[in-house]
Amino acid sequence: MYKAQEFDGLLWGAERRGPLYTATASGAPTCFCAHRAGVDWSRVRQGYAALWRHCQNSTAAEPGSGVPMQILMRHPEILGWQLQWTRSYGGLYDYAKRLAPERRFGLGLWHYWFINPLLRAEWDIAEFAASADYIRLIPYHVPEGPRILHYLGMLGRTAALRIVRDDVWGQLKVMLGPELPTIEIIERTGLPASSVGQDVELVRRLSGGRAQVIAGIGIGIGVFQDGLKGPMAPTEVAAAMYAAHAAGADGITVSPNYAEMRHETIAAVGETLRSLAGEAP
Repeated sequence: MYKAQEFDGLLWGAERRGPLYTATASGAPTCFCAHRAGVDWSRVRQGYAALWRHCQNSTAAEPGSGVPMQILMRHPEILGWQLQWTRSYGGLYDYAKRLAPERRFGLGLWHYWFINPLLRAEWDIAEFAASADYIRLIPYHVPEGPRILHYLGMLGRTAALRIVRDDVWGQLKVMLGPELPTIEIIERTGLPASSVGQDVELVRRLSGGRAQVIAGIGIGIGVFQDGLKGPMAPTEVAAAMYAAHAAGADGITVSPNYAEMRHETIAAVGETLRSLAGEAP
């Protein structure tokens, strides 16, 4: 199929999380689709079963117990399996290049990577760059505010139980690095357009120039928008695109799909691209 059809390349952008991420975000650990070499499957199963029981019974845990480090110490296979799961994208790149070496292969970088320290540690951008011709990040800055609140809510039911939400966000900001607003701001307005530039700069630096960096600007996203002051304005679209360009993005796409986009925001994309190209309006 890959060799039979005519196209210029492939973007692998599946937004999936491994079992460790899911368990610590109050979901059932899933995705054990293959037995990986070098990992004791029986120990993996025992570890994730223990982690799942802990997260389900976290309301009975001692105050301040937080992330179940004792379980991770006794079951290091939890981390081993998660790493194997994450590195599976490297095989996709190798296989795609064997089939059609002239076609470009890209990896999509999930927006949760920018707000989740666990994913930040797990998904090594240098490894991404070695397994792709380009990285397409999706810095959905306006709806990212409600998504951050959603993520903090999940943490509050397990790993961050009994910890004040603002304190959790303060620690996450320190761990993540980029300058980010307070909870009170982002829950009404989302993240500022400048955060798009910060995200592009971060991925460019970590990739070491080994892969192009494409910014996927979110201009119409219908999930996790509760509480925002209103739909994304054309000026916010333009500001995000200018920020990505100033940060050195090699290209820009608009996401996630046409059905969610409004005509005025689509028009803003075209106007901004013409402005960046130096064309008269």
